[in-house]
Amino acid sequence: MRRFENRDKGFTGHSELAVTLLSPTDSLLVVPQLQDSVTLVNPGVSQMCVRDDGKLLASAGWDHRVRLFGWKKLKPLAVLQYHTDMVLSVAFSNHQDPTQRLMAAGSKDQRISLWSIYNESDT
Repeated sequence: MRRFENRDKGFTGHSELAVTLLSPTDSLLVVPQLQDSVTLVNPGVSQMCVRDDGKLLASAGWDHRVRLFGWKKLKPLAVLQYHTDMVLSVAFSNHQDPTQRLMAAGSKDQRISLWSIYNESDT
């Protein structure tokens, strides 16, 4: 789980048609509570990553796409299409200059795509 804005949340993606946000409970013996969930059009998430500022969640999809969600409420923001095979990983750069920050996606098609998804309001 990562801490953003003094709140703990976790996320999960899997072979089903959902991306899920979880909230921890006070007891370590209790399963975390479901906070929010988004149904995906196509099943399968290889990996997920939260941007360092805590505003975006990216998912690497088995359907060759990268999906971006708002971290707070898991609002779908964008579907990025470039790859011709399963996307295996996503990562956000943490460059000191916000205008130089990128998101990278690696795919089974043996390509890495770089995306500039930061805007003026993110800096």
